[in-house]
Amino acid sequence: MTLTRIFTFAIADEAAQDFAVSTFNGFKDTCKKDGAPYIIATHATKVKVLKDTTNGAAWTVYASITFKDEDDANYFAHQDPANQEVKAKNKEMTAGFCVIQGSFTL
Repeated sequence: MTLTRIFTFAIADEAAQDFAVSTFNGFKDTCKKDGAPYIIATHATKVKVLKDTTNGAAWTVYASITFKDEDDANYFAHQDPANQEVKAKNKEMTAGFCVIQGSFTL
């Protein structure tokens, strides 16, 4: 069963939002493990919060990445060079983020 990680980001700057969306949408092609693509699917877009009962951050970007298994998801989170580079760039621009994961059946 595949595993999907869902990300929400609070990014105030419009250009930084665009960068985050385009980067996440490109991860399927740019991220490699042992020289081969390993991400099954990516989706990212700017969002507008309709209701948030947590009084959390002002979420502006949503992204999801689907992996074959948790090993691939953990590789992405902790070792993938493309993701590590993006995390370093986005650190200053992101006021907050949330990551959740689950396995979905179709």
